[in-house]
Amino acid sequence: MKMMKRIVSACLALSIAAMGVPMTPDSMGILPLQPLSASAAEITTVASGECGAEGDNLTWTLDSTGLLTISGEGNMVDCATFSDSPWYSCRKKITAVVIEDGVTSIGDRSFIDCESMTTFTIPESVVE
Repeated sequence: MKMMKRIVSACLALSIAAMGVPMTPDSMGILPLQPLSASAAEITTVASGECGAEGDNLTWTLDSTGLLTISGEGNMVDCATFSDSPWYSCRKKITAVVIEDGVTSIGDRSFIDCESMTTFTIPESVVE
């Protein structure tokens, strides 16, 4: 039975092609694939600031996908309480954290109450 269906399908496709009817995904009812993630053009910065122990030595950026990126060189600032975290006001939007190479420490209490965070990337430059 399966062999018969394949033969009929092949004959039908050849007949359509012989008639000059173009066989495109649209004509066959195949929907184009949709992107699984936001394109670079759709990703925007939601918030940003400084988070370095020496002031402006480190910066942070939170984008519209929930990615918090910490970059620069040196130590992160330690927070006396979790609400002192530089990104405290947008902590619920953070889904992933990437600390870039050059950062040498992660500040105390920096990520408390970031309940949506599922991934955290730490480079070898972090020693504390």
